[in-house]
Amino acid sequence: IFLTSSQATEMLSVQLKETKCHWVPEGVEPRYYKAYPVEKKDIDLLALGRKYELYHNQIADFCSTKKINYLYEKIKGQLIFPTRDEFIDGLARTKISVCVPSNITHPERAGEIETMTIRYLQSMASKSLILGTAPKEMIKLFGYNPVIEIDWENPKDQLLLILNNYKTYKPLIEKNYTNVLLHHSWEKRWQDIKEII
Repeated sequence: IFLTSSQATEMLSVQLKETKCHWVPEGVEPRYYKAYPVEKKDIDLLALGRKYELYHNQIADFCSTKKINYLYEKIKGQLIFPTRDEFIDGLARTKISVCVPSNITHPERAGEIETMTIRYLQSMASKSLILGTAPKEMIKLFGYNPVIEIDWENPKDQLLLILNNYKTYKPLIEKNYTNVLLHHSWEKRWQDIKEII
């Protein structure tokens, strides 16, 4: 069995003693994504899919007051980008992508399982800076923390500081992008699976 969560792999390995369980993290197809230069990134902040209500509630009014272009799901189930092309273009236009594991945003569904979802990789493949929480397994995979962790003491000041100094994050954005190309494509994951088989 191949699982995308390291924790789930460990848990099932204990329960399914006669089954070999292997961790194969999420992957992405970088060639399907595109990235725009900073000057063409007109979405300041994007919370795509699962919204982290705790963070959203602290910054939504602030973003409106400061004219920060913040896109999020305003009506539950209503897609921000209805088509695949709009989704890819939207990520490319995004400066900051909010990414938080499901065990934080929806603990009733994910339980204790903290895992790297594809959204992290899609954001990196689009050269968006990630603001949120990095799962431990992601830090292990990358060998560093590729995420700007939310500053809960000053979330509004942090957001403004990042946007006002966005170009200083270019080295991290490029490092993440290169890491995704080299180590986190589905081609690389398939090589890993073939080696295991």
